[in-house]
Amino acid sequence: MEVIVYGLAVFGIYQIFERFQAYRRKKYWKKNDIKDVENQKRFVTQEDLYKQKLMNKSEYRVFQVLENWISSHSEFGYRLFSQVSIGEYMKSSRSNSPAYSSINSKRVDFLIIDPYGEALLAIEYQGSGHNQNNARDRDEVKALAHKNAGIKLLEIFDGEDETGIKNKVNAEIGVNTA
Repeated sequence: MEVIVYGLAVFGIYQIFERFQAYRRKKYWKKNDIKDVENQKRFVTQEDLYKQKLMNKSEYRVFQVLENWISSHSEFGYRLFSQVSIGEYMKSSRSNSPAYSSINSKRVDFLIIDPYGEALLAIEYQGSGHNQNNARDRDEVKALAHKNAGIKLLEIFDGEDETGIKNKVNAEIGVNTA
């Protein structure tokens, strides 16, 4: 009989401990839930944030080449953007789809849009520091998504000169250089 009483006591203490732990976990997660806008306000005011450059020198060089290309083709009404979230110009037919979740947090280095605001050409600059961590895997996801959405994706490699970059853009967009 004592064993049963002892077992019930241990079980009871264990249940109380588990409930207390669950309460602590819930309290911790609620306090740190990134989806809660009040938490977001607290996070950004408690952290030392600072501005940084949007592009490094070699990315900026490519950006300038692309800007010059846009200017020399102003009759088409193209626009250039940098560091664009793929989820802003590509959607899935299903809400909350895993495909959209797979691309929403990824960015392209540059995006040329047409006069109606639709993506015309996404551009990835493969600079000298590009092959870090799982960059190849991320790039493969980007390439598959762009192919699936019917949006051209152009890769520009470190060291390509201005003429080479402009020729690649001309070829992808179909602009006659003659």
